[in-house]
Amino acid sequence: MHLTLKAKFLDNTYNKSELRRLLSSTFRRHQIIVEQCDNDADSSIVDAALTAADDDAVEVRAEDADVFIMLIYHSSDINHPVFVTTSKGSYNVKKICDALTERQRRVCSSRMRSLIVILFSAITGHGKNSIR
Repeated sequence: MHLTLKAKFLDNTYNKSELRRLLSSTFRRHQIIVEQCDNDADSSIVDAALTAADDDAVEVRAEDADVFIMLIYHSSDINHPVFVTTSKGSYNVKKICDALTERQRRVCSSRMRSLIVILFSAITGHGKNSIR
């Protein structure tokens, strides 16, 4: 049996695409919502989570702190529990937001504004310093 290193396997665009297709179809067969992102994955993940949270509890699996920050920022819009699951555990976004101090909320808001500038720059092709 020939084994290929994970990094080498994932460097191949076709392999990555086929793995994504296989996982997506398997998840869909088990009634797990799959969102395919062509551009900025973080904002698409958060948007899909907020939409799904209108009807039921949602679990978002992400190691990305930006996803977590965006969900905390939008926590007042969440109707049902949203959990972020990482390799370190599962966290209830609303409970974390409720436990934040006023200073921590300001830092979160500031980080969210920075993310918006970065996303806008990526979408429009403008550098974050060229938009005034």
